[in-house]
Amino acid sequence: MRGAQTLPVATKDPIAVDSSWLEPGRYFRGPVDDSELASVIVRFDADTLTYTEALWAAQRTDQWTDYTLTGTAIDIRQGMSTGLRVRTGSANQTAATTVLRAGPSHGVKITVSPERTQIWVDGAVVASVPSNDGRGGFSVIGNRTAPAQPFPAWTNLQIAPR
Repeated sequence: MRGAQTLPVATKDPIAVDSSWLEPGRYFRGPVDDSELASVIVRFDADTLTYTEALWAAQRTDQWTDYTLTGTAIDIRQGMSTGLRVRTGSANQTAATTVLRAGPSHGVKITVSPERTQIWVDGAVVASVPSNDGRGGFSVIGNRTAPAQPFPAWTNLQIAPR
């Protein structure tokens, strides 16, 4: 049971700490590409899906608060999008989502507190929303126009206390 213990909010590379990426509302592993994950890149590998989401260490982060999540979105081609979603409490309650459109890369920073969630994209604040609870982890989302295209990806994912 040690693997299911709550993770403390601390400076960490989520990919190095826990490789649990789950589909929302299920206990199935999310369609994350293991070969890319080994290279510290989060990219979906789903043969027929055009939209998907994976929650990181959902059971171990549901009580998180006062943290910052940063990352760089890459390979966002025309007609595609990707984003980070911050949860509150359960996997089905979303505090804030940032959705990024075409571009070579975008830097994202999200801060979560019991009172407010703020999102920066490429250094500019794009959202500031009140939080009813402010507890929960995060997920990665991806969208593409056709199954033959690779999904956009995330690099440099980092978590730190706020």
